[in-house]
Amino acid sequence: HFITQPKTLQIDDQTVIFLPYILNRSEYTPQSESYSFETSLDIAKDSTQSQMKASYLLNAYLADTIQTQRKSDPNKDLIVIHHYYTANIRFPGIKAMFSYRDLAVSPHWMDDDHLRIIS
Repeated sequence: HFITQPKTLQIDDQTVIFLPYILNRSEYTPQSESYSFETSLDIAKDSTQSQMKASYLLNAYLADTIQTQRKSDPNKDLIVIHHYYTANIRFPGIKAMFSYRDLAVSPHWMDDDHLRIIS
């Protein structure tokens, strides 16, 4: 597959969520106003800075997709493949730390034991 838009596929009995970097965030409308995001991502929601707003919409899209996939099974294992930075985390061996101004996913996704994140 050549993925140019967000897509969820079943591959070998695994649910895989693809988030390509060229995701057209301006066309996405969040399905909820009450996401459990950290404060800095909630602030990005109303930001006038386009990358911060895009980070909010990206994370809202991911939250909506995960919720949809888990309607029948709240503990369903999912794989997320994305091409974005992870905000507010410094990974071993990497000097830089990115923020939502860099267009990033929330680090709280890594706390979900039923998500496998591949970047």
